Order: sequence, then C-alpha cells, then structure tokens
Amino acid sequence: MSRLHDLLDRLAAAEQQLAQRRFVAPCVPGVVLRVRVEGIVQAFAPTPADFEGWGLFQPIDARRARLGERADPATIDRYLALLPRVVLIAVRPAKGAAGRAWWAMPANREAFRRRFRREGPVVVQLTDGLAPFDTIVARFDGASFWHAAIDSLADPRLADALRRAQAEWALPESVVHAGLTPEHRDAYGLALAARLRAHEWAARDDAAALELRLRRALHVGGGRFESVRTRDDGLTVGWVDRDGHHHTTFLADDASSVQSAGAICLQGRDADFDLASLVGVVTDAPDHVRFD
Repeated sequence: MSRLHDLLDRLAAAEQQLAQRRFVAPCVPGVVLRVRVEGIVQAFAPTPADFEGWGLFQPIDARRARLGERADPATIDRYLALLPRVVLIAVRPAKGAAGRAWWAMPANREAFRRRFRREGPVVVQLTDGLAPFDTIVARFDGASFWHAAIDSLADPRLADALRRAQAEWALPESVVHAGLTPEHRDAYGLALAARLRAHEWAARDDAAALELRLRRALHVGGGRFESVRTRDDGLTVGWVDRDGHHHTTFLADDASSVQSAGAICLQGRDADFDLASLVGVVTDAPDHVRFD
C-alpha cells in the first residue's frame, strides 16, 4: 500500500510541476496532445483547437493546454531524436486527414513489421514540401508518425523516374530504374491506383455534369434527353421533341453549338443554333422538311 501511495504522491508532484512548465508537442486539428508523466501518458486538448504545427504548450487544467508559441527547429529536432526512427517512401497526400498529412510506405517492409508490428501504408503528419516517391525519415511516438526530414542518403533520381513513369501512366511491372526495390514498386502501384481512381471519378463527374447540362438545355426548349455518346470530335445526342419525334444531333466539343441537326435541314445554318433553340426549330418546322 505504501508503494501505491508513493507512486500517487510522485505522480501528483509530477503533474503539479508539469502545470507550472511548458512542454513541446506536435499538433494537428482533431488530435490530442500527449505527455508522459512518471511513465503514464497524460492527454490534453490543445487551445486553440485548430492549431497545426509544433508548439510549446502550457497546461490550463488537467485536460487542456494552451499554445504559448511555436517551437523552434532545434527544439523540434531534440524532441524527434527521442523517438524511434523509420524510413518511408511518400505516396500521396492523405485526403480527409488533418493537416499536412501524407500516405507513405515503409522503405524496408520486413524491418518495419518487426519493429512496429504494423503493415504499411501509414499516415505521416506535419510533412513539408513533399513530392510523390520522396524517401523520408519519420519518427513514431506510439500513436502517430511525424515527418522529420528528407532522407539525404536516398537517390533523388529514382523518385524523379517514378514521377515521370506515373505521368505516363506506366504500369508498375514496366518501371525499371537503378536502385528500384519491391517497396518502391509497391509505393508506385498505390500511387498509380489512386491516380486512376481519381481520374475515373473525375470522368464520371464530367459525364454527369454534361448530361445534366444537356437535360437542362433540352428541357428549356421543351424536349427530352435520351442519350449521349462521345466521339473524337464532339458528342452525339439523342433526344425527343415536343411532338414525341426522336432525333439525333451532333454537338461540338464544348456541347454548346449544333454542328449537325441530323433529321432536319437548317439550310447550312446548323451552327447558329444551340440545343435549346433547336428543339423549337425542329418541332415547328414544316412537315415537308422532316426526314424522320
């Protein structure tokens, strides 16, 4: 029992001393600050809550700590030097993560698994000026990985080669370069897959926006959208006029001016009409000029 009392007394004394001192900590929005007191981790909510970076904090009470000032580089380096070191390969920014966060892969998969009992990829916080496939040094505090530096021993030409390959949409198995490791190929594959997904979603968004634009234009004229098909030099739009007749119209790349009215003769003035006005022209045209 006396040992327990001694431990509680030491903990109380340490907490009282901490309340009178400032401590350095990395901070990103939504993440609590952690300080080790007598071997026990104590958590604080930072004030202001939206601070991002390395700061010197002063405890307000048992649960909150106020930012005093930003920590200088030498203080940050001393803090990071106390934490386990790991070399990682930057993959891409981490969307949805707080602050300057990047996804990264271990540069040595087996050593990473043995030391940290984790599988990549991992999120690295408070990065600065990273590009895809940079080799970086990070430190792990038991909960988060914090960016420390670019690895000065890594060959920057390898990262440049991977970035060029990604820009050309090269498949992972086709990438060849001196010093390329299986871990680099894994990181490249993840980055390429993410880029492909983003490209596909952008294409989907563009297609949805285009269809909505066509529907609105036809609705204004009193028509009804049926289909759209892309061509190298424009779009082929299927639609129905106010009388229920089906038409096919060819539009230029900007989907605004009519290049070919299709089933109606506009006497060489196709490009003078947009899709909305074309509905009225087609519907009101005399029967003898219809071809459908």
